[in-house]
Amino acid sequence: MERLTWVECPRDAMQGWHRLFSTEEKVAYLQELAHVGFDVLDAGSFVSTRAVPQMADTAAVLDQIVWPDRKPEVLVIVGNPLGWERALQHRAVDTVGYPYSLSEAFQQRNTQRSRQQALVELERMVASAHDAGKKAVVYFSMAFGNPYGEVLSDGMIHEALEHMVRIQPDAVSISDTIGSGTPESIQKRAEQALEYLPVGQLGMHLHVREDQAFAHLEAAWNAGIRRFDTALRGIGGCPFAQSNLVGNMPAEKLLTFANRVGASYGVRPMALESAHNEALALFQ
Repeated sequence: MERLTWVECPRDAMQGWHRLFSTEEKVAYLQELAHVGFDVLDAGSFVSTRAVPQMADTAAVLDQIVWPDRKPEVLVIVGNPLGWERALQHRAVDTVGYPYSLSEAFQQRNTQRSRQQALVELERMVASAHDAGKKAVVYFSMAFGNPYGEVLSDGMIHEALEHMVRIQPDAVSISDTIGSGTPESIQKRAEQALEYLPVGQLGMHLHVREDQAFAHLEAAWNAGIRRFDTALRGIGGCPFAQSNLVGNMPAEKLLTFANRVGASYGVRPMALESAHNEALALFQ
């Protein structure tokens, strides 16, 4: 029985929501998720509070959570070296994630840096995470195309993967930022990545319509991907990519899919159902 790594992304669900959640609401929701059995919890971000006001209190939120004995790996997203250092200094943070875009326009829009500048900084940041005893995840954003008319070639994919071989983050998550992937392109991207990196170092962060979920999971799974990002109820999407957000892979769909293919996982289904009910109450 093959084991999948389950990354739940409440940060992605919350960041673009139409109202600001209070610190207390976030603490209560993350506290619930911490007991579900997810391997990784994408719990917040250390980014510009002007750009993402929803995440301004990430440090305070993480400070107040009472983590269970089986604590999930806590992941936060950053957009620059300052945020990276803040994340490394927080005792609850285990892993720091950085969005490295395959689109020049999106890299500028998301982090106010060129792709080349981001790459230089990323190499230093990954090294500093390892020096601090923490993990680093790189998100290949816009890996299935972009809304800016920029051409994404196979050569660009291979070049980016070669950089990852040199930098050696703990995981690379291939990201469908705008929901433009198809089963065929998902399989292709996974196979390209596996030419450079081992299965244990690869994941997928897929934004999908609900009716696409199983086909996209099947394509990724059959190609060898075993790490998946989800959000309960499929809530979320990238507010910096385009005005019409495409939601996250629903956690409920991954549970059904995992049972279909006989994969093992750490999530407790009853606890997931309880968290689903909390998500119904919170995201209204």
